[in-house]
Amino acid sequence: MKPNSWISFLINSSIGLNSMLLFLAIFGSSMLLPAWLQVLGRMHPLVLHFPIVLICIAVLLEWSENRELLPWKDWWLAATAFVAAFSALAGLFLSKEGGYEPGVLSWHQWTGTGVSFGAFAWWTFRSNLRDNQGISRIFSVAFLILVAVAGHYGATLTHGDNYLLAPILPQKEAEAATPESALVFAHVVRPILKEKCMSCHNPGKQKGDLNMETEASLLKGGKNGPLWDLQAPDLGLLLRRIHLPVEEKEHMPPKGKSPLTPDEITILQWWIKSGASFSTR
Repeated sequence: MKPNSWISFLINSSIGLNSMLLFLAIFGSSMLLPAWLQVLGRMHPLVLHFPIVLICIAVLLEWSENRELLPWKDWWLAATAFVAAFSALAGLFLSKEGGYEPGVLSWHQWTGTGVSFGAFAWWTFRSNLRDNQGISRIFSVAFLILVAVAGHYGATLTHGDNYLLAPILPQKEAEAATPESALVFAHVVRPILKEKCMSCHNPGKQKGDLNMETEASLLKGGKNGPLWDLQAPDLGLLLRRIHLPVEEKEHMPPKGKSPLTPDEITILQWWIKSGASFSTR
């Protein structure tokens, strides 16, 4: 394929991907994905960094006044538009699996869509922008800010609120507990859940519609029902998932995550068997 043919392929593909992206973003709220599109959606964490890198390099290329780079600039912008559209569409597919905080998800979806359309607009109006260096540089800086905002909301979905600044923000000091005042849940059970479970079950990321952040949300459970059942032989869903073989899809924590230790499992089992009280000392 000649360079111009590659550019035509990338841009025509971008038009198709962006058209699908816009349609699904507006009308696809209750869409059920076939399995092969779910696979494409799960490629989003793999490909999302490519458009960020391409956009940053595109800014450097566009700021350069070297005329010999002009053919490379056109090719690079076309590739950026295509990769941004593919990444945004994959992200939209991934969002259909659920488990994300709706407000943050909406911001990430629309800023990500904006990045995709912005990259395509940059290629479309590249000649006009190059004729006015001031406007071109304002556009590129504004576009980088949009990319940063979209990335911020994506990180919030994945890692929770204040992930970026958490190391430098003042942390709420845990109250020192004596043996007489210590609460079993607050001082023993909750730290286990926080370390081993809450990366996937927090207000921003609720896999299985389960948020384990508060006592009320723990009692509510997720889409598969309550976490514990004192009348069940296995004491309910939480311990059932914990005791599944690691190879099982529903084993918790999932394969690849830090597993619960035998002592931690014993503590959770004892707490639930004792009534799962939040006030026991």
